[in-house]
Amino acid sequence: MFALFKTEEELLKEVYRSLKGKWVYPRVTDIDGNKIWPDIDILQMNEDRTKVVGYEIKLMKPSNNSASLNYESLYTGISQALLYLKNGVHRAYLVLGFHESTTEYQINEFLNRLSKKIY
Repeated sequence: MFALFKTEEELLKEVYRSLKGKWVYPRVTDIDGNKIWPDIDILQMNEDRTKVVGYEIKLMKPSNNSASLNYESLYTGISQALLYLKNGVHRAYLVLGFHESTTEYQINEFLNRLSKKIY
């Protein structure tokens, strides 16, 4: 059984709630007054700012033309999470959720593809 979401915002709120902390900020658009791109979906840090973690949130949806998932969110999420590092983030995580229209078969197919070893 998987948790499914209607929107990326709904997924973001769930991740935000799960992080519970004084130093957790959603939708960060600037750091120390400097505008950043891309915005950081969730920024988490310790009190003295020596550990800064960014979470990029993406929702995987079924593809319109096939029985599999649309991978565009995955690829966009990877590139955005990597860009967090140039903005002073020490660690960047990509958090993927699944749209409510996603079937269990599509999720399992996706997970199987991710877990395959490349030789």
